[in-house]
Amino acid sequence: MLEKLVLYRIGITLSFDGWTNIREQELMRTVLTSSDGQPYIWKATDISSERVTNIEVRNKVEEMMSKLNELKIPLLAIVTDSAPAYNAARKRLQVQYRNIVFLPCYAHQINLYVGEIFKVSSKLKATLQQALKLAVEQMSLSQNLPGIFLAN
Repeated sequence: MLEKLVLYRIGITLSFDGWTNIREQELMRTVLTSSDGQPYIWKATDISSERVTNIEVRNKVEEMMSKLNELKIPLLAIVTDSAPAYNAARKRLQVQYRNIVFLPCYAHQINLYVGEIFKVSSKLKATLQQALKLAVEQMSLSQNLPGIFLAN
């Protein structure tokens, strides 16, 4: 799989994110995205036993960068989680590696912005709660529809 990525002369994007699985393990998922938008899952690493500070994150990123360089896969950009340790690591790495674009995860950013909007406006919050209530009612109605038709 990684051999294909050598062919992308423009470069690839390295993105990673941390999450907790159903076994309560802290995992770091790494995805490589080609310049034409094709994602390649590179690896998922159990980091439960590791501290997650900006130093550890920087070390992991530099290990990944080194591995990509060793494989002759050109790196164009790195997208990270917006958690404090990842944010701090990203800011420090972008000073050191000026030829690589470092970006925060846009999905995380949008989630933060939308959350802030609903904190500020009680009217929007009430509207959202009403919309969620209607959605739940519609879902429960649609689940009962087959039963209604069978009863007749």
